[in-house]
Amino acid sequence: MCPEQGSVSRLDKVVQRCLYWPDGRRKKRSKSHVVEQSHNRMCLLAQALVDKYNENHNLCGV
Repeated sequence: MCPEQGSVSRLDKVVQRCLYWPDGRRKKRSKSHVVEQSHNRMCLLAQALVDKYNENHNLCGV
């Protein structure tokens, strides 16, 4: 298949399938994505601890 015809080689198709989900998003996660996910988990943990403290000390508003 000639590149001039606008066709995609078989190797390019395999690489595309390995790197991207069918909707076009990248499969590989970036370092910033991993840090963001860790930050989100820490925020959820902190919120749960605050909620539990408030519940134990009857600080929950009605």
